[in-house]
Amino acid sequence: MAYLMLKSIHNKNMEILEDHSLKDFTSLRVGGNARYFGIIQSEKDIEAIHKFAKSKILPLLILGKGTNTIIKDSPLPRVVGLMEFTGINIKNDFEDSVYVEAYAGELWDDLVQWAVDHEYSGIEALSAIPGTVGAAPIQNIGAYGCELSDNLVNVKVYDTDLEEFVFLGLEECHFNYRDSIFKSNLEKYIVVSITLELSKNKPEIPQYKDTQLYFAGRKTRPSLKSIRKAIVEIRSKKLPDPSVVPNAGSFFKNPILEKEVVAELLRKYPEAPYFKVNDEQIKIYAGWLIEKIGLKGKTFGENVALHKNNSLVLITNGNATFKDIGKAKKEITELIKKKFDITLEMEPIVIK
Repeated sequence: MAYLMLKSIHNKNMEILEDHSLKDFTSLRVGGNARYFGIIQSEKDIEAIHKFAKSKILPLLILGKGTNTIIKDSPLPRVVGLMEFTGINIKNDFEDSVYVEAYAGELWDDLVQWAVDHEYSGIEALSAIPGTVGAAPIQNIGAYGCELSDNLVNVKVYDTDLEEFVFLGLEECHFNYRDSIFKSNLEKYIVVSITLELSKNKPEIPQYKDTQLYFAGRKTRPSLKSIRKAIVEIRSKKLPDPSVVPNAGSFFKNPILEKEVVAELLRKYPEAPYFKVNDEQIKIYAGWLIEKIGLKGKTFGENVALHKNNSLVLITNGNATFKDIGKAKKEITELIKKKFDITLEMEPIVIK
């Protein structure tokens, strides 16, 4: 395998590999070879790899742990940068809260552990979510009644159009359910770091069925460490570890529908679980829809299946292809559409 040396900062070179396999850089273990591949460890590296991609007239793709990314099998005509720019620091220390900046290459769960160790609450419900800090705002990650946007102050990005580093505030990020301005502008914005406001006050138990049941009957408010421990235990029973069982977490989004559509669904299936989003929209749980038609644990060909404990999680045996994933997705969505007249959307980002 050939490689180039790309100048990034004084007295340091970034190694750029040619025709480098991406299979081991996605949690589904799917992906072909990138035309060029380099590792990012600083802001200067970000500038350098962007300029390199521009000189080659190729799009630039930034990867973290690939836990929410599906990449095609055939050669990928892109420059791929693996984000390993790490660090956590306190930017502002107030009486009741702190502003914490974390760089994009940090593992998200390491940041949560750091916050809990320092007795800062706000993101403990997002414990054990795989992937990096940089991926968190792209997806607006969420779990157990909490979303990243609940605590986000700003996101530092490299704007590839302006070719400069800028800060985007909460409103500028256009956060929605598993969506953001970054997700629809992967080539424009490279996430460098995020700043969160975390609380010094005692945490509340997440207002979610599983966590409420976990702590039912306790007379005292649980500690921050106890809440994190509970979240980790609950998630471990429902979601397989991607380092052991290749998967990309929840493969489908929970559909958000107009209340009239949900009313019709509930007339046929009054047991269907739902969550009121606002006065006009209601969220239906995709996992329930999939289980209702008997797909939980079903295999699709030799290499792909829906997990036996969680019908939202598509798993592989490590030998699946991009085509295998696509065929399974197509079969599932067509069956759901036929049965409920609801169109399921994928949560992972597809790179072709």
